[in-house]
Formats: sequence, structure tokens, C-alpha cells
Amino acid sequence: MNASFTPIPTRQQTGWTAEKQRRFIETLAATGSVTEAATSVFMTARSAYYLRSRPSAAAFARAWDKALRIAAPRLV
Repeated sequence: MNASFTPIPTRQQTGWTAEKQRRFIETLAATGSVTEAATSVFMTARSAYYLRSRPSAAAFARAWDKALRIAAPRLV
């Protein structure tokens, strides 16, 4: 999956850089696992869900949903 979305601007302290957001979405599309995708970028699933819930995260949330749709046929 080409993770073509606008990453959420974050402060350096969060750890969720634009590159990590893209890699998270790509791994999520490949695995269907939020935990595995978060771990692949050295973050936690909890922090990923928190990032998704931010008001500025609409594009990230859409990319997340699309990644899960891509992964779904492989999980059945």
C-alpha cells in the first residue's frame, strides 16, 4: 500500500514522526494488526489509537481504515 496521506503534525516528544506514521499504515495494510504495526515503528498500540483520536487526525484515520480494508481478505 502506498501510504499517501498527510501525516499529522506532531511535536518531537510524541515520537510519531511523519515517516513512522507512513510505515505504521503500510505495516497495518500488510498485517491487519495495530499492535504489530505499532511495534514495527517502536511505538505502542495505545499511542497509535491516541494519535488516531486527535482532532487533526482525519487523514490518518482514513488511511488506517483503508489499510484495514486492504488487510481484511488476507485475514479471513
